[in-house]
Amino acid sequence: MLARAVTRWAPLGLRFGDAYRGAVVEGLTAWAWDARRAAGPVCPAARGSGGLLAWHMLPGFGGWVAGSAQADPWAPELRRDFSLLVVDPARRFHPVRMIQSVPHRDLVPWEWAEGDVRPLVRVYPTASQPAPEGAVAVRARLWDIARAAPAAWARLHVHVDGHRFTGLAGEDGEVVVFVAMPRPRSGAALAQQTWPIEVEVDYEGLTDPHATREAVGTLAPTDVRGDLPTLAAIERQPRGSVHAAWSRNGQPAPFIPPLLTLHGELYLASDPQPPSVTVGARETRLFVTT
Repeated sequence: MLARAVTRWAPLGLRFGDAYRGAVVEGLTAWAWDARRAAGPVCPAARGSGGLLAWHMLPGFGGWVAGSAQADPWAPELRRDFSLLVVDPARRFHPVRMIQSVPHRDLVPWEWAEGDVRPLVRVYPTASQPAPEGAVAVRARLWDIARAAPAAWARLHVHVDGHRFTGLAGEDGEVVVFVAMPRPRSGAALAQQTWPIEVEVDYEGLTDPHATREAVGTLAPTDVRGDLPTLAAIERQPRGSVHAAWSRNGQPAPFIPPLLTLHGELYLASDPQPPSVTVGARETRLFVTT
């Protein structure tokens, strides 16, 4: 007699995608714990094929099987919020913190653009990453003038040739935006061609730069801070301002970015004021405010 096959479903499953290419990211590590408890069981995700992260066992969902004869396991009254932390041991991408209702049928979706919802949660490359083939790296160190501290978790947007590209600053304010190479124009050597760009920042000051370092939730993984904002909060930040120089008489000068070329990398930096600081001691920072 042949044994009847049983399909075992997970109450929570996610895949993550590269914010620039949209490709599935593999090699990530994740944990989940009950969001209502400061301390409690912490469950690591099981890695599946194609970058899948799944939790088959979670507190309150032991032995949970979808499609069985038991009461509807997807019933709304069973749902509970879980805190998730996702990190990249190779440090290719920034860590992700999420609050997710469980159980969740199918993979958790994420909105990539208006009307473009995918079963891929977005992750942003760290500033240490080189530009992918066919892209130019635009780099900056975002600096919050008011706080005199790095503008942690700000999103930097670069507009060029009718397209928008986005990068995420880390805790140190370092950010890279990968920009797809614009279409070259005929009649001029490629090395001599330039393109104007526009720069915007989403920034709300989600973390206290002087806060004590603490582990996220009940974990102490690598160097992830306890005040790491959720990905939803990061992507909901309002538009901030980018400045060319320190504020003079309360009237900061607007930032005019340099032209984009197709060779080398482009670094964005404000005028390093005050002038009393020697040139050798000045740091290249891009000044922002909320």
